[in-house]
Amino acid sequence: MRAWVGGRDYAASQFDRIGQARRQAGSAFKPLVFAAAFEAGVATPATLLEDAPLELVSGGKAWVPANDDDQFRGWVTARTAVEQSLNVPTARLALQTGLQRVVDTARACGITTRLAAVPSIALGAFEVAPIELLTAYATIANRGVRPPVHLVEAVLDDGGEPLAGEGLPAPATALSPASAYLVTTLLQGVLDYGTGRQARALGLGDSLAGKTGTSNQRRDNWFVGFSADRATLVWVGFDDDSPTPFSGSRAALPIWTKFLLAVRPPGGYTRITPPQGVRVVLIDPATGELATDRCPEVLAEAFPTDRIPDRVCHEHGGWFAQPIDPGVRADKDEKEGSLRGWLRKVFGRERGPDDRPSPGPPP
Repeated sequence: MRAWVGGRDYAASQFDRIGQARRQAGSAFKPLVFAAAFEAGVATPATLLEDAPLELVSGGKAWVPANDDDQFRGWVTARTAVEQSLNVPTARLALQTGLQRVVDTARACGITTRLAAVPSIALGAFEVAPIELLTAYATIANRGVRPPVHLVEAVLDDGGEPLAGEGLPAPATALSPASAYLVTTLLQGVLDYGTGRQARALGLGDSLAGKTGTSNQRRDNWFVGFSADRATLVWVGFDDDSPTPFSGSRAALPIWTKFLLAVRPPGGYTRITPPQGVRVVLIDPATGELATDRCPEVLAEAFPTDRIPDRVCHEHGGWFAQPIDPGVRADKDEKEGSLRGWLRKVFGRERGPDDRPSPGPPP
């Protein structure tokens, strides 16, 4: 632990909001839903999820999740659901994954406060300690290995030798490296294209990932993000649990960004890189299928090597495209130019009409 700020004025209050507070995580909990789904093999970043009205009845009470803007978008990819922090697709994915599996994944990643396998867990309805939420994000950043949180490396005697003691807890594996990286690429998209893009506008251009979070009535406002080797959390709210006029993107994100800019190491933050067992291919985000030269929009997406889509875009047909960095969008002109170069590199020529792959059947 490099920095721990439990409040803005220790003289006024000694309450440690990082370790002692229990606050609703809101949308900052969502990455754990997607981590559970990826780990279970239920979804990939390209999986299409339905963003449409949903009503669930439990114990005689109806639960009706809604998006922040009260709009529905039809079918969206898992990536879009995270980047735009959509509640309904996330709730559907949690149900499909299994609510107990979501709880178990959160526990494995470092959440120890009370959780229950109910639908609202998908949207961060339960209170967590901020340090636990930070640990969960650090686990994702650390390729699925939960690091032991500690403030003291060692206690030395007057000769400079460590005193005997229990030492640090051993790191624990919570997620596969591939699943952790898939979640990471979604959170990179949050900063590049989604609810966290203000960080880029403020000048933070490093290889980073993160997620906004806002709880009911905006009582809790979060941003949690990380580079390859450090994670940082900011929470904004009132001790008396009264509402705020803010959101995670308006209150916590600017603080997080300014802090990271202030402590940015020479040369920038350590770059996030993919582990073995992950491959990047181009897809059509409208179908989640392999993109071709005829797709009007193309997205580079990361997949476990055993979960790469096996269908060519059934809506557009055409030629296969090439792999690039995950999360990158390309317009049609850029895509066609790079496609031609890739085809020449791989095949020594461009594919002609006679050897185009046939489109896959409709899903």
